[in-house]
Amino acid sequence: MIITGTTVIYGISVVLCILIMLGIFVKRQIQRLTGSRHDAPYTPIGTGLSKARKQPILRKIEAIGHIRKNYVPKFNDPNSVFPENAAHQYRMMALDEIHEIDQWLEYASCPLVRSSNQSLFSFLRRLKDVALSELDDEVIQRLAYLQEWARYRAQVFGEEELAEVRLLLRQLQNMINREHVRLAALHLQKMTSLDSSTDTAEIPLLNQSKNGNTEHYVGRKRKQSSRV
Repeated sequence: MIITGTTVIYGISVVLCILIMLGIFVKRQIQRLTGSRHDAPYTPIGTGLSKARKQPILRKIEAIGHIRKNYVPKFNDPNSVFPENAAHQYRMMALDEIHEIDQWLEYASCPLVRSSNQSLFSFLRRLKDVALSELDDEVIQRLAYLQEWARYRAQVFGEEELAEVRLLLRQLQNMINREHVRLAALHLQKMTSLDSSTDTAEIPLLNQSKNGNTEHYVGRKRKQSSRV
């Protein structure tokens, strides 16, 4: 078999194309994995202030989250009048009830909340890794799929799908109630970290937000000091 220069060039081109496509695929997978981590940027708060002056600032930041969650609008307003069995009514009811996950976590004193640009799937995966280890992957996938269906998909979302959403949410609520002690321990750990030092520099720490759409990261790190 005679190998000509054209054959060699053709073979090298094919190998290079395969390597380039493989590199693009690997890069996209890495970006997808890193993109699911919704870590807020490092933002110092009250740098150089004393603890007495910094505490009111942190309390006001906490209060913003409470206000945003307490005044979250609902899709299915009980005062609104819709035609009986309207096609969109079940969708709105499902989305409103899914938003109640943040309220359950608040009642359990859990500092984890879902940010505005975070998918329900990645949030539930994170919740499982941090606190709810018994949360089944099938429940996460199905609930995230139904939420996406109710919000984006054109297929009919009816009473049967709403009943399935409520069943999955009931399972999740039962898990949160059973793991109340562990979730409260996360909140206690956060508060202990906030009060553990006086001379501080900010480091990322989960801070509770309301409305299920923001994750503030406010924390403090003890400075090392030496005594003569």
